[in-house]
Amino acid sequence: MPQGTTTSAPTPHYVLLNGNQRIGPTVDPSKINDRSLVVYGFSDKGPYDQFCSNWPTLLTPYPLVQRYLSDQMDSTDYDLRLVVIDATGPDQPHIYAATMESTLSALHEISETIEITHCLSYDSETYAYTITTIGPIE
Repeated sequence: MPQGTTTSAPTPHYVLLNGNQRIGPTVDPSKINDRSLVVYGFSDKGPYDQFCSNWPTLLTPYPLVQRYLSDQMDSTDYDLRLVVIDATGPDQPHIYAATMESTLSALHEISETIEITHCLSYDSETYAYTITTIGPIE
C-alpha cells in the first residue's frame, strides 16, 4: 500500500454479476500457494459505475449478500477468500482487498469502514494479479 495511506476502506455493499456469476480479478495461480476466491466488491453506485465503464460487457449490480459470504466461510473449497474494494477496472495496477470474514463482520456490525489486509498487483504480461498480505489477517 502506498506509504502514508490508510489501511481501511468503505465497507462494500455490492458485487457485479456477469449473468449469474459474481466477477473477480484473475489471480495468477503460480504465485500463490493456496486456493483463492476473489470477488470485486463496491461501496456505492459511483465506484461500480466507474468499474462498469471499463468492463467490455454489461454487468449487473447486486447486493453483497451476507448469506453468500457465510456460505463461502463454511466452504472448504478455498483457503483464501477476498473482497476487492472499489476497483476502477479489470487491469488497475494495484487493488486492495479485505477478507470475506471481515467483510461479513463489517456488514453485521453495520460498520462504515473495513480493514484492508491484501494488495493485488497487476502483471500486464500474464494479465493476472498477484496477492500480497499487507495487514493482519482475521
